[in-house]
Amino acid sequence: MKNHLISLIAAAFAASGSAQAAFHFYDIQEIYSNADGSVQFVEMFTTSSSQQFLGGHTVTFEIGAAIQNTRSLSQLPGDSANKAFLVGTANLTTLYGVTPDFIIPANFFSAGANNFINFAEGTDRVNLTSLPTNGTSSLNGQIANSGQTAAATSINAQATPTNFAGQTAVIPEPTAAALLALTLSATTLRRRR
Repeated sequence: MKNHLISLIAAAFAASGSAQAAFHFYDIQEIYSNADGSVQFVEMFTTSSSQQFLGGHTVTFEIGAAIQNTRSLSQLPGDSANKAFLVGTANLTTLYGVTPDFIIPANFFSAGANNFINFAEGTDRVNLTSLPTNGTSSLNGQIANSGQTAAATSINAQATPTNFAGQTAVIPEPTAAALLALTLSATTLRRRR
């Protein structure tokens, strides 16, 4: 009888642990687009464990209530505690060395007063009115986040995509970085003469 009771209690704990496994504690942390939409990302973050069960959920771009683009998600490869995951264009890997966990096409989303990024069918939703497209800054989606973030967002000084594996980058627009390098080279050459 005692062993049966212990088995029942263990089963109840196991069931309650799996009931806590979800996805809904992830929040949209950062959104980035360059001017022509060829480089974009949406970064999600959670401090909670057992939130890696994303299968069957989506990240969508909406204008008003109409879905324009959708990216289906799948399970993440490990526990989620203090982890980000990255939904972004494939060129993030070649340009900045950070590989998105989920790939989206260029121009997946755009700025606008009625434009939104929506995670997991309304778990979190961020308005893109203030989305910067200057090639360096990103939109911080976690300001005053209550699940339906309206225009209560702020601009990050620097875009910093991070994937589930912990790869991160600081984004300057590639042309801006090239111009800076060219300017520094020209300055060095002038000093040598």
